[in-house]
Amino acid sequence: MDHAIYFIASGSLITGITGFILARVKRARFVISIQDIFPLAAVELGVLTNPRVIRFFEAMEKWVYRKADHIVVIAEGFRQNLLRKGVPEAKLSVVSNWADTDFIKPGSRENGFRNELNVGSRFTLVYSGGLTLNSNVEPMIGAAESEGQEAAQEERAGSGHLVALTENGDGSIFRGSRGK
Repeated sequence: MDHAIYFIASGSLITGITGFILARVKRARFVISIQDIFPLAAVELGVLTNPRVIRFFEAMEKWVYRKADHIVVIAEGFRQNLLRKGVPEAKLSVVSNWADTDFIKPGSRENGFRNELNVGSRFTLVYSGGLTLNSNVEPMIGAAESEGQEAAQEERAGSGHLVALTENGDGSIFRGSRGK
């Protein structure tokens, strides 16, 4: 099958390298969508601390950006980050994948979702998404804990590395992965 473009939604630098190789083998253009800035995210989380390893991944990051025919980022801050790293502006596009806050608005507390969760009128905090190292769930857990176990119920749906952290016996309910 002939492809004009290989579009890679990247969660890692290795995916970017693989996408580049596939695109070149198939004589196609290589477009990568950056969902997180690596290795910056790992450095900021304290996962990567060795200066040599950090420099290695920074070199890999620059290589992927240089080899890409086009780069799609999910936020203006990401675009600014790549511009500071020398990626040409013409090579970048921003396509956000966040909720539309003009469309998504708080609704009535009496709704089918709250009924399904059986939470009544209690304060309920809902997190939906991957529970990984960069999910920053600690503030969510703290918010639920500040409400007290009697008043708060916390719902978590998702999967990932931090599932165990969120199952702390504080009155929260972890539902696991759910369909979209």
